[in-house]
Amino acid sequence: MDKMLEFKAYCFTAYQHSYGLKGKELVTLFDAHGVWDYLKAGYGVLHTLSLDYIVKEIDLFIKAKHK
Repeated sequence: MDKMLEFKAYCFTAYQHSYGLKGKELVTLFDAHGVWDYLKAGYGVLHTLSLDYIVKEIDLFIKAKHK
């Protein structure tokens, strides 16, 4: 499996478990806020961090998009 795809799946699953979201809900959320592109652009740093940190970073990214 492609490392980027694997990383995105890893982040998706972590976020999903953290918030108890259904897959379709989370895909909609990630699509609406550009999270997929954020994960791709930040891969170099993000893939070295803990899951908890990544989930918090995704939250911050989504909240920043609402401003």
